Amino acid sequence: MKHNVWTKGYVPRKFHPIGSQFEPTVDGVKYYIERIVIDEDPQNNLGYTDGQDISEAYTIEISEDGDTLIKIAAPLGGLHALETFAQLFFAHSSKSAGSYTPYAPLSIRDSPVFEHRGLNLDISRNWISPEDVMRTIEAMAANKLNRLHLHASDAQSWPLEIPSLPDLAIKGAYSHAQTWRTEDLEAVQLHGTHHGVQVFVEIDLPGHTTSIGNAYPSLVTAKDVPWPEYALQPPSGQLRLNSSE
Repeated sequence: MKHNVWTKGYVPRKFHPIGSQFEPTVDGVKYYIERIVIDEDPQNNLGYTDGQDISEAYTIEISEDGDTLIKIAAPLGGLHALETFAQLFFAHSSKSAGSYTPYAPLSIRDSPVFEHRGLNLDISRNWISPEDVMRTIEAMAANKLNRLHLHASDAQSWPLEIPSLPDLAIKGAYSHAQTWRTEDLEAVQLHGTHHGVQVFVEIDLPGHTTSIGNAYPSLVTAKDVPWPEYALQPPSGQLRLNSSE
């Protein structure tokens, strides 16, 4: 939760009529959330009785005086609950007043309707930096998306560094500055784990191999033949599956 009310100081003026008083008064009575209790119990069905997967489910209870209880059956539910909890708060326009929630007391019971809630990013045809992918993961977590598919290779470019085949990224990427190191991919995978998002990396083979041919031409067959005779779209070329190299 790198980007939230505490780091961005979001005052929700756009949600209210201009000139209206929507914030609590600075000198009014205040109740503080001093502790958040997270109760994880795999045996707790959280009120669900239809046998559905509740690994991502959670409940949040906040009393009028700030007592907060989160119930989950598994850690993923905890990640989703904390994302929702952060979204309950706004920054006060008076910086000395900190942040507040206008919703307490409240009771939330939440679980996904769909098991797979995904997004696809094409980091091969388009240069997308690891930092931008991690920022996307944070946005996915805020919206409870849980699968990120990275289309990581194609005819246009090969951005992934492969230590055993170093020329793939050196000669197959758009430029030396537009490659993903092994540490970059590991960082993105870990960032996804920390935000409840599974990251899947797709290597598009045995077709779509022009970028491989730029680095290792002996690994590609029919790379330079006229594409209308051999392919549905340019360029032609396929991985040479019987190559000993």
